[in-house]
Amino acid sequence: MAEEEKKPEGEAEQAPKKKLPLGLILIVFQLVVILGAGGLMIKAITSTKPPITKQKMTERAIASVEDSIDDIKIMELPGMTVNAHGKRMVKTTMNIEVSNEATMKILQKRLPVVQAKIQSVIMLYSAKANYDLLSGKLLLKDRIIDVINKELSEQKEFSGVVRDIYFMEFIMI
Repeated sequence: MAEEEKKPEGEAEQAPKKKLPLGLILIVFQLVVILGAGGLMIKAITSTKPPITKQKMTERAIASVEDSIDDIKIMELPGMTVNAHGKRMVKTTMNIEVSNEATMKILQKRLPVVQAKIQSVIMLYSAKANYDLLSGKLLLKDRIIDVINKELSEQKEFSGVVRDIYFMEFIMI
């Protein structure tokens, strides 16, 4: 007598599953990562949303009112030339108005870091295809003030803010 193997009723014969090749999975994964990163970069570059908020404007206004006119200092930055992704070149010289002498000393001590951050902001804004010179300079100015104030707030001896930036020279080629 031959013994028959009995399978439970719910289990039918299944065809062997085909496995996807590892190479195909890796290619699809890489495409997803590349397309996602590209989308984020395009969104960051083409975003026209002003970086300044009402809270930041309020903080600046309060700091401006609280500052004594005698305490306000203006610091000259050395000229900078920034190559914006090979498309444009920006040459700029600017002065930074700070709320007090202590803030100016902090900026002087951190000058290379501050300049590098300013250059990266200029590079980002000047590389935009839809860059309007007037409104772009105003957005650029606000963004630079935000970046410098953030750098100042990370310092232990933080005591003041950047009140304004004055472009003495702004040449875009």
